[in-house]
Amino acid sequence: MDVVARWRLLLATSTALLAGATSLSAQPSAQSSAQSSAQSSAQSSAQSSMRRLVDLHHTSWTAREGLPESGVVAPMRSPDGYLWLGTSDALIRFDGVRFVRVDSSTASVLQSAAVGYLSPKLVDRAGRLWISRPDGALVVYERGAFREVLSADSSRGPVAELIEDGNGRLWARARRVFVLRGGRPEAPPLPAAIDAREVSGIAADSGGGLLIGTTTGQLWHLSPTGAIRLPSTGTPNLRPLLQDHGGRIWFMQNGFQSQLNGVTTTIKPPTGTASVGGTVAAELNDGSVVLATRGYGLLRWRDGRVDQFSEAAGLTDAVVRGLHQDDDGSLWVTTDAGLDRLRIAPFITLGKGHALPFQSPTSIVADADGSLWMAAFNARALYRLHGGAVRGADSALRVDSVLPPGDLPILLATASPAGGPWVYDLRHQFYRVVDGRVRPVPGLLVASNTGIHALEDARGSLWLGNSPTGLRIWRNGTLTRLVIPDESARTLIVGITQDARGAVWVSMRNPSQLIQYASDTVVSRITSPGGARLPMTNVLSEGGDTLWANADGTLLRLIGTRAATVKIPSIELLLRTPYPSLLVAAGYLWFGGESALGRIPLAALHHAADSAGRPPPVPEFFGSADGLRSAKLTNLIRKSAATAADGRLWFVTPAGLAVVSPAELRRTSRVARAVVEEVRVNGVVSPSPIIPPNPERVEIHFTATELFAPERVHIQYRLDGADGDWVTATGTRSAMYTQLRHGRYRFRVRAWNDDDATGAEATLELRVVPAWYQTWWFAVVLVVTVLAITTALVRARLKEKERRAAERLQARFDAELSERTRLARDLHDTLLQGLTGITLQIQAVQDSLIREPEAAHTALGRILDMTDTTLRESRSMVWEMRAPELNAQPLPVALESAALSLVGTSGIALTFDVTGAPHRLALDTETTILRVGREAIANAVRHSGASTLRVTLSYEAARVCLIVQDNGRGMSPDQESVGIANGHWGLRGMRERATHAGGMLSIDGANGDGTTLLLCLPSAMS
Repeated sequence: MDVVARWRLLLATSTALLAGATSLSAQPSAQSSAQSSAQSSAQSSAQSSMRRLVDLHHTSWTAREGLPESGVVAPMRSPDGYLWLGTSDALIRFDGVRFVRVDSSTASVLQSAAVGYLSPKLVDRAGRLWISRPDGALVVYERGAFREVLSADSSRGPVAELIEDGNGRLWARARRVFVLRGGRPEAPPLPAAIDAREVSGIAADSGGGLLIGTTTGQLWHLSPTGAIRLPSTGTPNLRPLLQDHGGRIWFMQNGFQSQLNGVTTTIKPPTGTASVGGTVAAELNDGSVVLATRGYGLLRWRDGRVDQFSEAAGLTDAVVRGLHQDDDGSLWVTTDAGLDRLRIAPFITLGKGHALPFQSPTSIVADADGSLWMAAFNARALYRLHGGAVRGADSALRVDSVLPPGDLPILLATASPAGGPWVYDLRHQFYRVVDGRVRPVPGLLVASNTGIHALEDARGSLWLGNSPTGLRIWRNGTLTRLVIPDESARTLIVGITQDARGAVWVSMRNPSQLIQYASDTVVSRITSPGGARLPMTNVLSEGGDTLWANADGTLLRLIGTRAATVKIPSIELLLRTPYPSLLVAAGYLWFGGESALGRIPLAALHHAADSAGRPPPVPEFFGSADGLRSAKLTNLIRKSAATAADGRLWFVTPAGLAVVSPAELRRTSRVARAVVEEVRVNGVVSPSPIIPPNPERVEIHFTATELFAPERVHIQYRLDGADGDWVTATGTRSAMYTQLRHGRYRFRVRAWNDDDATGAEATLELRVVPAWYQTWWFAVVLVVTVLAITTALVRARLKEKERRAAERLQARFDAELSERTRLARDLHDTLLQGLTGITLQIQAVQDSLIREPEAAHTALGRILDMTDTTLRESRSMVWEMRAPELNAQPLPVALESAALSLVGTSGIALTFDVTGAPHRLALDTETTILRVGREAIANAVRHSGASTLRVTLSYEAARVCLIVQDNGRGMSPDQESVGIANGHWGLRGMRERATHAGGMLSIDGANGDGTTLLLCLPSAMS
């Protein structure tokens, strides 16, 4: 249903709810004079109808909610859903939740060279919002961006009025009137009788034409057919406001005036006699006209009647600056103190402010003749609400007060199909309301210490259930007790209802059971329906043989004796509270209680009851956005809701009597527009979606522009590339991300109302720019550089390995060459020389063997000695080449044995030590240590003249060291060179062996201080 239809339906069906005189009329009485004097009557008149402004749903915002103290002007809603307000130095943007200031720091085109109000003026057919700047410029807001259309001109002054005619041409009035074409002001096509400089006002008519007022008091109507001067009083400065769809022209001339068919009418407040001044006017969707006054708030005119909405009714201020009706039918009002919204809501709450005799009744029932009967707390009177909207008639709503005899408060028991309710007083004496009189029922006095449940069935019998009298039926003047299976003194009746087939159902506890009666006889008994917990309360009939009940918080459906349960978690606690209410109406199961009022489609309930395991239906809740001043029901024996003859539903709330037409609850589908507003990088608004490298904090502000009922809007967002799933927005409507990596992102927002299955989605593409060291080219350069460096390092290492290998090879070659040289020298010095000497001696013996036998014998002895010497020296040379001792014994043992052998009987005191953990070493290492040690010990024995000799073999973690230390005469630093010159290669040989094995050899022997030889080799294990 569209907005216009909703207005007309509400107004047509409730024209006279408070339209005429709301009376408390005296009723004729046939009772005694004492009773007649006790019966009261009063009458009061109500205002015209629920069409009054005070009956609309009102919401207000002031400086407490973020508006400027100086007030706001010119409300206007843009196509993206925002409401825009003008202020003295900025625009205010409202999304239904937040007021956001938009000034020149946000959009530079809003910077004005003059002081004054930034004022929204028009939304044209193209959806552009036009804004007047104080320096005469015009700014357009379109698709979230501002741009200047008309440049500033101090001589022209600010644009006061801007309208679009039927041809799409824009007319503007500043110090003179002009039309806007291509961003340039041009002279308007005015009749010769109108001077553009004397135009005091322009307004659109109802058919695409133009109304013009002049400073000389003339009123003109310009249309495609020509220009017509309309009647006027000639009072200066006439300013047209609008022409409504009924053809009536509204203008300001010494107050608000209207003109139809040449007849001018002055508009006055309901309680005043003088005309009032104002600013603007707006025609509402129902054809009424609302006027913004200075000092009287809002005036609303319809069909010659005027009602008022001012500070006394809640308006933020009596000085109204602007009006705007949006596409949702909401009327936005700006005042000197804030912002107000008036709109139609499906619920209207009536109370003392609507001339009712009470603020809120305690119970209500509807009878067959269409009347509503109400009782108030501790009140003796019974009230009848009838006529007007109760009967769906365009007539006055009447409230009649009826007094029963006696002086005790009365309670409503039940309605009667024949008309008139049953009531009882605190003594439990029953009365019947007949022909507007409360008549006692003789003999119908029921003892009770609990509340009484009552029902009049289709045959006119009155069923009564209470404790301790049990279940009784009043028929034909007789009160009869009915049989209750397993009844005891603790049995308590908790509900009585009648189904569509005339059977009466009674729910009770102690024992917990639901009993069906027909012709006063028990025909069925249900003790555990569908496993539901008993007792069952709020038993009511849907129609046919279907019943619904409240079984300790679970809804129970009974079709015959077949039961099914539906548990709805969101209302389970409500149904468990004392005296909740259930009502079947207009295809829904309505529920209410201490915390909520709502409804569930019966079709959805049946589907859930028939499909075990399916999710339960989602209830629809009503609250302040629907016009309810209180969603809590006032409950007394569950008579807090009733259905009137016209189908309207009436609910008793602490704030008053709430009424709703189910047709009004067919909500128009409203799209909640999701909007991405801005991106802030490190607290600064980013002018583009391109974000600098390595942002510490990125804030994305978003919203949903739903102004009708923003509290029912749901918003979710996600940043593709950062969020794994949708995130529900709460509070500030912003998302914050820290340390976003470079790359592309998509920010998505979706919004929907309670009744929308899916939400509209807004997106924003973002890109975080990489730093120079995060770019692809830097990565390529880095990879190439790393590869080049790696290649160079590998090559250098290979070259180093090759160099070291060459050095090792050269060293080995040099060592082998040195060894060969030494061997050659030794062979020459020992073996060859010895063999040569032996050969010469043998030759000499050969010559003298016969001549000189004695000399030959002596020579042979010398030859044998030379042979032994040569043999020993040859063996020594062979030992120097290899160490066979190491094959049979470890290095410490072989070295100690060699030392003992070399020292022999020389008289030198030998000390041999081993430190560390001895272990086998590489054969070359052990051989080098043994040879060097033997040579060092031999040198000490032969040359040092020492008396003590200490040999230490030390095993360390990474090396093994040999220390040979004597206390002899020492040696000079050039001893090695001297020895080589004399043909002794021992010291040089030791150094060469140490170098060849990869170790280090040092000799320290100052003259007279002994000699210390240190050999250290890597401890490579065998």
